[in-house]
Amino acid sequence: MNSPSERSPGPRSSRGAALLVAVAWASAPAVANAFISPEAQRIVDRYVEATGGRAALDAERTLHVKGRLNTLSLRGRFERWVGVPSRLLEHVSLGTMRLQQGFDGTVGWRIELTSKQATILTGRELERIQGDAYFASESWARVDQGGGKVIQGPSGFRDGEDYCSLDVTPPAGPPRKLWFSVRTGLMTRAITRADNAESDSWFSEYRPFAGRKRPGIESAFDPNMRLRFDPHADLDTEQALTDSVWANPRIDSTWFAPPASSRGGVAWAKTRGRAVLPFRYGGSHVWVRGSINGGPPADFIIDTGASVSVIDREYAEEIGLDHEGAAGVTGMGGEGSVSFSRLNSFRIGGVADAVTLKDVRVALTDLADTDEPVVWRRMCGLIGYDILSHFVVEIDYDGRVVTFREPGTFVYQGKGQPLDMSLTYGVPVVRVRLDDQCEGDFLVDVGNAVGVVLHGSLVRKCQLFDDAKGYKQLEMVAGGIGAPFVSWITRIDKLTLGPYVVSRPIVGMSLGTHGMVGSNDLAGNIGSNLLEQFTCTFDYARHKLYLDPGKAYGTAGHFSRAGSMFPRFRHRVVVASILRGSAAEDAGLKPEDEVTLIDNKPVMTLTAEDMDRLFVDGEPGTVHTLTIVREGKPKTVTMKLKDAL
Repeated sequence: MNSPSERSPGPRSSRGAALLVAVAWASAPAVANAFISPEAQRIVDRYVEATGGRAALDAERTLHVKGRLNTLSLRGRFERWVGVPSRLLEHVSLGTMRLQQGFDGTVGWRIELTSKQATILTGRELERIQGDAYFASESWARVDQGGGKVIQGPSGFRDGEDYCSLDVTPPAGPPRKLWFSVRTGLMTRAITRADNAESDSWFSEYRPFAGRKRPGIESAFDPNMRLRFDPHADLDTEQALTDSVWANPRIDSTWFAPPASSRGGVAWAKTRGRAVLPFRYGGSHVWVRGSINGGPPADFIIDTGASVSVIDREYAEEIGLDHEGAAGVTGMGGEGSVSFSRLNSFRIGGVADAVTLKDVRVALTDLADTDEPVVWRRMCGLIGYDILSHFVVEIDYDGRVVTFREPGTFVYQGKGQPLDMSLTYGVPVVRVRLDDQCEGDFLVDVGNAVGVVLHGSLVRKCQLFDDAKGYKQLEMVAGGIGAPFVSWITRIDKLTLGPYVVSRPIVGMSLGTHGMVGSNDLAGNIGSNLLEQFTCTFDYARHKLYLDPGKAYGTAGHFSRAGSMFPRFRHRVVVASILRGSAAEDAGLKPEDEVTLIDNKPVMTLTAEDMDRLFVDGEPGTVHTLTIVREGKPKTVTMKLKDAL
């Protein structure tokens, strides 16, 4: 093996998902803010002595670590470079995945090495990677605490042994609780709370590495990954096993700088640098045609709220996609599971125009059971950040056209105003103000058909149910990837996006504490029911969102004038989610009524766009005749549309 000073880092790397918590290099700490309590200092001194002494720690300015990794039900290898006070670079090879993350003291980044698409981290992601770098360099144990705050935490007793703890708040990023064995002085566990979830790292098998005692095994249970901790089953356990450590290797500082993105692997069918594609707008979703590995075209939804592109698992099996690994994902209401696959090519568009990406990594999950009944069309997949970020993406709701442009040559020529846009795991985030008295960071989620969802943290903090007392409130169950969640549909006086004010928008208020609706960092989610008032241009490279008001701008919008859902299964359509006081309730419809005819037309011949035209956008006072089957008996009812809100 070559020494670190004699070799380049090769692919810069990052350790797998939950275990090697996001990779980064933090900037020099603000020593003036450093604080440690006397009780905490005693715990720190005991740890430093147990791991090799103060002189050994202070002498350690750079570090190079190699090891093996078990995560996502896959085996792989990781490599890490650390620079004091807080620089960090990590590389992971896991199955067919090759990933890197880093922080150069100012800029945090990550890259999937196959696509060469680099992401510059902002907002909470940047803070988290700064915090990770702080802990990777053990800045909390150094003389000035790296500018952080260290105080004594609670004590505990487990398996016949006493433990003490420290509460460590870094200059940036989430705090951690560090647990130590009173007997040995060694750190045994670290708990990180980020947003509404906690993750654990357990440290064991301490032995000498490069002049200090270090853990040979780090095991993690991350509730977001839904991985079972089983010490007898390596692949089901998040584990990093250290093989080699070098102290004070010579490390070129340029290794930590963000790599340049490559725009290779993109082929334009008609005009270089631009593809103009028609889309269908049904169920408040933007539908485009796509083709995988040169196969027949299928229906996909553009979803800016998806960090990764997703293929329906059943469809993937039909077209013969291989898959590997297993992981959890957080959806609006909770968690779901995914595996991974790699596409040779993915073509978006049809005969008239298209754009093709080569070598695309996607996630596989079950979309059919949860989403297809609602959207009335087979949903073969979601086109998310990992594809969309190769382009500037313009969605013209009025013209029913989505345009993909080459970022390097893009100059915005529309009439809209730019909003600063950060990215949280690839999902656009903008600042939103409600009723001139409450504001927060909102996801911009074209895949959200509900409209504006207000997360529980914002609803409670701003007492938004009190502000909505002048408006009717309707209870509704919504969902997506993960568990369903309950929202109360109502209106607020106004919502402000940059220079644009939307009056009396319809919003869904949630009190959920799990999934995205339970987020403490993110206040809400803006979906297509509001975005359709604009032409939206997502400039991922420059972190800008342009909003150009369209024909619907300034209108209050409306909820379904039927006041119920009509999910379509393979051979039948039923009634569901009937709102109180709605046209559906007035007509006497009941959940699980099977609908066979609407205005004497077989319901199975209708499309999602037909149902929107009839029941969502139909004029109040319009009467429709529905033939239903209830308990095996046919029945005819009339439904007179009205505004439920």
